[in-house]
Order: sequence, then C-alpha cells, then structure tokens
Amino acid sequence: MKILRPMRLAGALLLLISLVGILHGIRAGIAQVIYCHSRYMSREADPETILKQCGTAHSFYPYNYYFCIWAGENAYHNRGKGNTARSKELLAAAGDWADTGHDLNPYNSELAVLKTDVLAGNAGTMEEAIALWESYLDWNFWEPFNHFVMIDLYIKAGRLQDAEEALYWLQDTKYFTDLAKRLESEFRKQLKMEKR
Repeated sequence: MKILRPMRLAGALLLLISLVGILHGIRAGIAQVIYCHSRYMSREADPETILKQCGTAHSFYPYNYYFCIWAGENAYHNRGKGNTARSKELLAAAGDWADTGHDLNPYNSELAVLKTDVLAGNAGTMEEAIALWESYLDWNFWEPFNHFVMIDLYIKAGRLQDAEEALYWLQDTKYFTDLAKRLESEFRKQLKMEKR
C-alpha cells in the first residue's frame, strides 16, 4: 500500500504535466491557424484587420515572432495609404510589433530591418536607427546586405565619411557599384553646398 501511494502521486503528476502540454499545443495550434489565415488567406484584408488577427494569435501564443514580423511589416508598408492620423497609427503599430518581435528574437534580420525602418521613418531618429543597425551588424557582420543597409543609413543621415569607410566591406558584391555611384553623387552635392 505504501508503494502504491507514491506511484499514484507520480502518475497524477505526469497526467497534469501532459494536460498542460496538450493545452499549450492547442493554444499554439490555434495561434498558428489564425496567423496562416491572416498571412495567406486574407491577402486583400486591410491593415487593421491583419493587426487584429495577429494580436489575437499573439495572445494565444506570444512566443512566435513571425506574428510580429507580419503585422509590423504590413502596418509599415501600408502607412502611406490614407490620411495622416491613420499613417501615424500604423507607424506606431509597426513600431510596437517591431519592439515585441525584437524582444523575442533580436537576431532575426527581418525584425532588425523592420525596427530600423520604423526608427528611420520618423518614429525615432536616424541616429537611433543607425545605432540599432550597428549593433545588429556587430552580430551578423559577414552578410553583405547588412553593410548595404548600414551604408544606406549613413548616406541618409549625411554621414558620408562613415559611408565611404563602410563601402570597403562591399567590394566584389552586387551592391558595390550602385552604392559607390550614389555616394559619389552625395559627395558632389555636399561640395556644391559648401561652395555656396
């Protein structure tokens, strides 16, 4: 009898753990179905609907950063459509989703690009966007696209010397020629401004 009591307790504990796992799986499954519907079956849906669907999916399973990517990118890319108040709301929503996703996975390139775009797109400052991308570039240095983004940000911020130094890392890549021409054009504009 004394041996059966610990066995019953162990069995009850295993049953409880199994039920928690099943409940977790159901919640993740529901969230994934909502996300897939939003992503692949609601192509013509307005951004507010997509934000609502991703918010619902995130409330069921807050560990999937792909909800954040889809909601944030959709809001960011649709911010220019409509009136100014709506644009500001969508930019703020994109920023919130970028922050949430970045908290879940700071090493995901899509989230880093989204958060940088949001910061550079008037939700922050260009210097904040540059600082974020520099920290991401420290982690993922050998990807040429990341240097392309860094140089693009430097040029937009008027930091042409930094852009010129960073261009070194793009030699022999598909990005080099276009960025070198763009940088040369920016230097010419700067020279004209200084001559005035």
